[in-house]
Amino acid sequence: AFSGSVSLTFGRGNCNYTVTNLGGQNRLVNASGTVDEVVRKIKITLNQITPKINLTSWQEVSDF
Repeated sequence: AFSGSVSLTFGRGNCNYTVTNLGGQNRLVNASGTVDEVVRKIKITLNQITPKINLTSWQEVSDF
C-alpha cells in the first residue's frame, strides 16, 4: 500500500524514487540515480503487488 518518495545517499552518489498509487494494485515508480555526473532515470509500471510484484513496463527515460 506504499506510495510516496524516498531519497538515499551513498558515498559516491544518490538515488530517489517516487511510488504513485494508480488505483487497485497498479503503481507507477519513477526512480533516478546519480553517481558523479552520470544520471539515470527509470520509469516502471506495475499491475500487481501481491502476492508477487508484476512489472508491465521498465524503461530508461530522459525525464519524468
